[in-house]
Amino acid sequence: MTEVWQVYALIFVLQATSAGFTPAFQATIPDVLLDEGEYAKALSLSRLAYDLESLLSPMLAVALLTVVSFPALFWGTVVGFLASALLVLSARLPNAQPQARRPIWERTTRGIRIYLATPSLRGVLALNFAAASAGAMVIVNTAVIVQGQFNLGQTGVAIALAAFGGGSMVAALALPPFWRGLRIARQ
Repeated sequence: MTEVWQVYALIFVLQATSAGFTPAFQATIPDVLLDEGEYAKALSLSRLAYDLESLLSPMLAVALLTVVSFPALFWGTVVGFLASALLVLSARLPNAQPQARRPIWERTTRGIRIYLATPSLRGVLALNFAAASAGAMVIVNTAVIVQGQFNLGQTGVAIALAAFGGGSMVAALALPPFWRGLRIARQ
């Protein structure tokens, strides 16, 4: 890659596939875990894995760059993505039922139509939107606030981002016991 537009195109493709993967992944969890408690635990653990990846990947990349070249790290990442894709393609869901083939527009909009038609899912959508908005605020403004307003360097930015990620992980680990306690209290 020698042009800036190529980097932007690659970022677009990666983010678009990530945006498609996350809801698809979360939608398969109920097919595998039928118990509500196990489902809540799985969602929390998947969030924990996401946050750990966000925190540890940059540190791992920096550590690897001390012993391997950038091109070697890049191609290692490519191999990792391809291996991940093969694992996803090889997975079989136990309760998945074959569906009749529908037109592309119907398949494309089906998820959002189901979300908007189901009251409890509208609440989940609102919570996901709020969480995404808060996450976007953190990602976009942390460097500006930490470096611009507090006059701290990049270490300060890294510490702030680690604190945000740590808080998210604590919340992800605390939610399953909280929901379990709430369910017991209702009974």
